[in-house]
Amino acid sequence: MHCNKLKLNLLTFVLIFLAGSSFGQQYAEVRLKKGMVLKGEVLSVSKDKEVVLKATWKDSILLDWDDIAYIDFAVVQNKMETVQLVKPHYDFIDSALYGTFEARLGGGQSDWGAILNPGFKISLGKYLNQNRHLGLAACVGYDYMFNLTSDLVPLGVSLRGNLRDGGLSAFYDVGVGYSFAHDNNSSSQLTEKNGGAYINPSVGIISKKRPHVATYLKLGYNYTSYGEIYNEVIWQQWSGWTNVEVRRQYDLQSIRLSFGLYFD
Repeated sequence: MHCNKLKLNLLTFVLIFLAGSSFGQQYAEVRLKKGMVLKGEVLSVSKDKEVVLKATWKDSILLDWDDIAYIDFAVVQNKMETVQLVKPHYDFIDSALYGTFEARLGGGQSDWGAILNPGFKISLGKYLNQNRHLGLAACVGYDYMFNLTSDLVPLGVSLRGNLRDGGLSAFYDVGVGYSFAHDNNSSSQLTEKNGGAYINPSVGIISKKRPHVATYLKLGYNYTSYGEIYNEVIWQQWSGWTNVEVRRQYDLQSIRLSFGLYFD
């Protein structure tokens, strides 16, 4: 405890000394005890009291001395050499359960015409061996199929991973499972509906600016198998109008854009 405080005092004295030198503007990285990291131009340092960083051309951030875990700094000749990261960012908690809720819009083609399927998905998972690059989640969703006689209820699992520890990061998500058919049409001609397997790989960007909540945007491809059996009356030359059973299989392929919330 005393050692950490001594290190912090030494860093502060060096920072104050350099601030009065001619090496250039001072930029510091300040990590708070609650995990938030701030970077910016140093306006002032008051030992045992506060550190003030520049936020914008007219605003500043005042940090209480007791809230600071450590301070690191860099001397630059040119202001453009250092990017100010004033907005806080938080790490993904890879030792706890995570959940997602997303709304999505998909469009594409099937064997029998164009498809449009907005929907949503909920998932709950955990990172394997506390590795943010590989998480496994159980998923359930609902897809509204405007030009089919059934909606689809996908139930499956997904593998996902974040490329960075926190803040702004790219990520991947690969879902597989089975989509159950749910009737959205009271047509008496339809006698049977069959769901099928699905696969949904996607990539996206996630931003975590709050301790336990992040937002993300992703783009993906979805393939789902779906079948229908229905009765149809057709004309036959020797027997006239005849009621026949028609089987139709769909290979639904679409591109999906999703916006979601991530919780850990």
